[in-house]
Formats: sequence, structure tokens, C-alpha cells
Amino acid sequence: MSTKVVALFAALLLTTVEYLVFEYDAQQRVVQYRAEATGAVAERG
Repeated sequence: MSTKVVALFAALLLTTVEYLVFEYDAQQRVVQYRAEATGAVAERG
């Protein structure tokens, strides 16, 4: 394979991994927010 093809493949792979990491982090923040919100409502209730 040529060097350009390898570099392009590596860049695409890294971009995909970065996207997945950001998506996972965002999902975890939503889960944490919901847990905190639910806990706050339960304390008031």
C-alpha cells in the first residue's frame, strides 16, 4: 500500500474513535444529570 493510503486510513480511524469517545462521554453526562435530577426530586418529595 502507498503511504498516502495508510495515512488516510489512520486519519479516518482516529476520527471515528474520537467521535465515539465524545458520544460516550456525552451519554454518560446525560445519565449522571438524570441521576442527580432524580435524586434531587426524591429528596424534595
